[in-house]
Amino acid sequence: MAMAGRATASRSRLASPSCSRTGSRAARSRRRWSRSRRCASTSRPRCSRPPRSPAPRPDPSHVTDANRRMRDDRIRRRTGFGFMLTDFDPTRPGKTIQDLGPITGPLDGVAGDVICCINNGEGGSVLLLGGIHGDEYEAQIVLRQLAERLTPADVTGRLIIVPSLNFPAAQKGKRLSPFDGQNMNRCFPGKEDGTPTERLCAFVTKRLFPAVEILIDVHAGGGDVSVVPMVFGFATDKSVVDDARLNRLMEAWGYRFVQHVDGIDETACGAAKLADLASIEVEGGGGRMKPAELTIMEEGLLRALADFGAIKPKLAPVPFSGVHFTAGPEGHYLAREPALVEHCIALGDQVESGQLVARLYPTGGESAAALEIRAPVSGYVLRQTEHTFVAKGQLVGNIGSLI
Repeated sequence: MAMAGRATASRSRLASPSCSRTGSRAARSRRRWSRSRRCASTSRPRCSRPPRSPAPRPDPSHVTDANRRMRDDRIRRRTGFGFMLTDFDPTRPGKTIQDLGPITGPLDGVAGDVICCINNGEGGSVLLLGGIHGDEYEAQIVLRQLAERLTPADVTGRLIIVPSLNFPAAQKGKRLSPFDGQNMNRCFPGKEDGTPTERLCAFVTKRLFPAVEILIDVHAGGGDVSVVPMVFGFATDKSVVDDARLNRLMEAWGYRFVQHVDGIDETACGAAKLADLASIEVEGGGGRMKPAELTIMEEGLLRALADFGAIKPKLAPVPFSGVHFTAGPEGHYLAREPALVEHCIALGDQVESGQLVARLYPTGGESAAALEIRAPVSGYVLRQTEHTFVAKGQLVGNIGSLI
């Protein structure tokens, strides 16, 4: 009984005039709905509405350059990419240095890094990239020195130098960026609104590639391996630099080894090839920093830049006396079990198939006997691990075969 009384009281409150001057909200709604139905059933002009015509599409011929710029600015603001070095102009005469930090945005404990552009003359235009892997420091040292030393008077074309593209990794002493964990050389062409690594890659492909005729991507062995000084390159039928010119340029380095390999699309050189931009990747060094390897890297770059017409000659050309070779997984030799490595031949040595190249010593147990590793193919030893301890399946070295 008490429940029924409460329900009755509730209904009486809802129907009371104190809640509305004209009755309940439900009643008002019903009256409006009834009037709308009556109006819809008649043909009186005041109740009928003409159908809306679709909005006219803009005529593309009326889109002016100013409108296009405004549209592009809106797109850049929406993606955030427009705030990446908004005043960056790779064609600006003279020498300019800017900060790459705005591309990634603020990162804890990272100060950004420089991009150097030098324009003077109508010679070759070159993009020099270093530090795609943060622990490959030889390239970063050499390119930073070139960016500091070279002046417009030294340049006869266009030179864009990025000493440490992956500065978030380099400044943390890491191979990969600690902010996203991505391998930069598998992130090209990048994403304008992606991770810090992807944004840096996108800046290179969208802003730097169109400004040059060739990319030179400088690498080293990092903390894991030592690599012989060598170069390898890529071009397409549409590249400004064709295959014949590319081979002459690689030989101008003065290096002993010129490699020929298939590219990987997600690398810097692979993305350049997809954009019909010729590219050369430079390797050399690794492990502990060695002054001789820094000198070899710098002198090779100076010879190549002069040969391409980007700078005035600073060194005498060196006639090519090296070898052209190819390298693939068939030349890799791996650890068959966890062990301690002894290299039995020097980096760059020529070996025959079946020749002893390394020994693997046990890490424990009564036996001290070493497992022998023999060359899987004939050729030249290009890489050797810098680690004494290797896990099962880890690379001990690799061999390139003559073409």
